[in-house]
Amino acid sequence: MSNTPSLAEFGHGTVKQEGRSATGGRPLLIVLGEYSNFPAFDTVHSLQYYELLGFGNPASPFSTENPVNPASLREYFRENSNGRFWFDRVGIIGPIQLGVYSGANDPGPEARSAGILSRVAALAPEMFINADKNQDQHVGFDELCVVLFENITNAQPANRINNPIHVSGDSWSGTVQVHVAGAGPLTPFYQIAHELSHSLGTVDMYNTGQGHYYLTLMSGYDFYANDQGTVHLDIWHKLVLGWAEPRPFQLLPRGTAEVREGADGAILLWDETRRADEYFLIERRRSNSPSLKYELSFPGDGVLIWHVQQGVGNGVEHLGAPNLTPGGSGVWGPGEQTPLLHWSDGQSTGVRITVTGIADGAMQVTWDN
Repeated sequence: MSNTPSLAEFGHGTVKQEGRSATGGRPLLIVLGEYSNFPAFDTVHSLQYYELLGFGNPASPFSTENPVNPASLREYFRENSNGRFWFDRVGIIGPIQLGVYSGANDPGPEARSAGILSRVAALAPEMFINADKNQDQHVGFDELCVVLFENITNAQPANRINNPIHVSGDSWSGTVQVHVAGAGPLTPFYQIAHELSHSLGTVDMYNTGQGHYYLTLMSGYDFYANDQGTVHLDIWHKLVLGWAEPRPFQLLPRGTAEVREGADGAILLWDETRRADEYFLIERRRSNSPSLKYELSFPGDGVLIWHVQQGVGNGVEHLGAPNLTPGGSGVWGPGEQTPLLHWSDGQSTGVRITVTGIADGAMQVTWDN
């Protein structure tokens, strides 16, 4: 029998920006761009909201007004990464007055964000100059992240790369081209964090099967809910970002393992015939975890079963309860048993999963035929 593939072969730590893993702190700049023909930012939220949204350390329940206590992007990613990654404050710039917005003359998000970042550079060039850690006269994807709020009514949030801009200071001259997460005053926390996570290399999962709704940050969400719904990234994203180390077990013969929260709480089931090309991930999830603040919108209490095909487009899908529905949001709870799992080519694994509850919030998972 061959040795177990390494976690790196299963994809651990393979998602990077410019060759750099999402570990430690990464600078985050928040910019408010305000157009005169739309409601001003402070008519929706106090300007303090944006400071706390980026870099606060709130206790739940989260709220946007009375008191101003929104969920925190910095702390959301710190919790998701098991303390391995967070955003460092660069600054909150704005509201920058941009005059009248006309959709007919809109040059597109890449050029529009470049124009706004050029305004930031004219006001505070140090925001970019200080980000050039390798001193190559270029600030890139791994050195700075940007969230750009624009007060355009019904603008859809998105993540784009700005057209390169030139920045000059007394001792530095170079270019800036980064991922820009776009949002508006009514964009909910879930969607802001979703777009910002794309700056780290995450992929959308709302376009697979039934959409994985509320199972992962990378599913879809209301663009204008203006709420504080929160849910973690899925275990596959945490694996490929290098934020978790699922414990590998062979699918055959029979086995059993405890599944719990934490960096090494999930399990990975692999088969000798597929090796690291195709496998299953099982993670423990719940909305009422005593140790997690950012899972409050998770829709259940149990385990999730993810089927992963490496190198096949968006080859990751949750197999939802009770029928292994691709992309389904049904959580597998204690006392439930799956039908036989199948590989992507339709061949049966010969294995089904049984879930039972045990002490201290963990779940016992058994796989057999």
